[in-house]
Amino acid sequence: MQLKIGNKSHFFHTPQVMGVVNITPDSFYATSRHQSINDVFTTVSAMIEEGAAIIDLGAASSRPGAHVTSALEEWNRLAPVVGSFRQHFADVIVSVDTFYSDVVERVFDAIGPFIVNDISAGEEDPRMFAVVSRLQLPMVAMCKREIAGIDVVKELHEFFAEVIDRAQDAGVQQIILDPGFGFAKSIKQNYLLLSALPQIFDFHDVARMIGISRKSMIYKPLNITPDDALPATSALHLFALQQGVDVLRVHDVATAKQIIQIYLNFL
Repeated sequence: MQLKIGNKSHFFHTPQVMGVVNITPDSFYATSRHQSINDVFTTVSAMIEEGAAIIDLGAASSRPGAHVTSALEEWNRLAPVVGSFRQHFADVIVSVDTFYSDVVERVFDAIGPFIVNDISAGEEDPRMFAVVSRLQLPMVAMCKREIAGIDVVKELHEFFAEVIDRAQDAGVQQIILDPGFGFAKSIKQNYLLLSALPQIFDFHDVARMIGISRKSMIYKPLNITPDDALPATSALHLFALQQGVDVLRVHDVATAKQIIQIYLNFL
């Protein structure tokens, strides 16, 4: 996987970890919530030490039933963090979880080039692709649509084909695909998609990411809570790596790095 972020090219020859840092009061996994700059920077430091290649900052919860955060509210949570982020972490690759192009522009002004992580794949904000193209940023395109058809694998593949075409037409140079596990999908659909990742990701020149860490597709069938879902999460991470995933978006960086190491030992 190669990522060009600003004038720097990053080459990754093995799967990498994206560490989730939520600047929210209501994300589904309580341990991931941060409400002070010191808490955020302490977690970021620990994740970097544990081996995270990318830090994903999110200032709005996307869990089912969550309060819909406005662009201004999201920015007000992000601003104190990104305002001094580069003073503490000069060379860290940053991803920002937002579907607002206004937020993308503000973050860019604060920290320079970063990865846009858009759970709507550009559908929520009609300016998103144009802004990402103008700023020459990589973009995660996730599917949060409901998949209502009989063949969920085919439908998701077609969705990604459309997204790639729209992104390329707008001049977006780098796309990272994310199936959107847990978003408008049944537990059965989630596992069907997980088992078909090679077909879903059958595109050239795109990176492949999944975010399943401690999600309901894991803890609900087991009748446990997100707090107890790390072992099962790790099992599914290993399976996903065997399906060719490039990036694991996780809450538990050290554990994910161990899973990658185990996976690489068996290549």
